Amino acid sequence: RFGGGATADGKSALIMRHVISNRLVDLVGKDSARGSCYVTTLIRTPDNGLAVLSIGRYEDEYVRQDGRWRISKRRILLDLGDQKLAKQLGF
Repeated sequence: RFGGGATADGKSALIMRHVISNRLVDLVGKDSARGSCYVTTLIRTPDNGLAVLSIGRYEDEYVRQDGRWRISKRRILLDLGDQKLAKQLGF
């Protein structure tokens, strides 16, 4: 669904970005943490130009394994979404 082809100049015809902001992380144990952040999903298509697809939040749980932090669980909370655009793009 992201392989929307290319424009005449060879650039991707569909670009999507998840813009993350206001990340907060709290340690809850030696190898565990919880966090949250805001996410804004931007999308550009040849037909629509640049548009906001959705605005929401991630609520994450982290674990440290082998010295590296990983997301172990993610809840996605949608505050606003463009249903018409999402359906048009096949979401």
